[in-house]
Amino acid sequence: VFEALASERRLEPGERIILGFDGAWQSDSTALVAVTVDESRHLEMVACWEKPDDQHAQGWRTPIHEVKQAIIDAFDKFSVVELAADPWRFEQTLQELAEENYPVVEFPTGSVQRMTQATQAMYDGITDGLFSHDGNPQLVRHFSNAVLKEDARGARITKERRGSVKKIDLAVASLIAYHRACTWREEDAYEPQMLVL
Repeated sequence: VFEALASERRLEPGERIILGFDGAWQSDSTALVAVTVDESRHLEMVACWEKPDDQHAQGWRTPIHEVKQAIIDAFDKFSVVELAADPWRFEQTLQELAEENYPVVEFPTGSVQRMTQATQAMYDGITDGLFSHDGNPQLVRHFSNAVLKEDARGARITKERRGSVKKIDLAVASLIAYHRACTWREEDAYEPQMLVL
């Protein structure tokens, strides 16, 4: 169903978007996606860094400076109302961006309540066809890799098992950005805040 929402639409320079970010220091992937804040929502992968699956990946680390530059480039290209990011392992980079007056909002994916709400918003968006996406194969693969975990605290996406090499970070970043886009209102325009480290 998610794959069927693929569209020819592409984000135009200057479009108002929210950036969603889910990072990893090593052995996983780091994802940056964009979702428009207008009513005809559209989601696109901006960038993704994945640990290679081959034997040459020993000691691979996420290229932190490259990630930060990709975020800055996205701010330069689009009208970004906020960068919603899971701070895990990226506290310093996010702190630097905040100090450079970029609108950074923390979205800890370790919060079951937040992820349950974000998962529900994305589920509704997919089943009701409320948004389109760019059909990027990497994005579709990450969504296909995600599984739903349900317990007394609610339902949220996760990996099939702990330590799985099947990446889902683009799906997580999409949930973050889409949830923020659905709840973002003009009157909630970003006010500078200090990140709590």
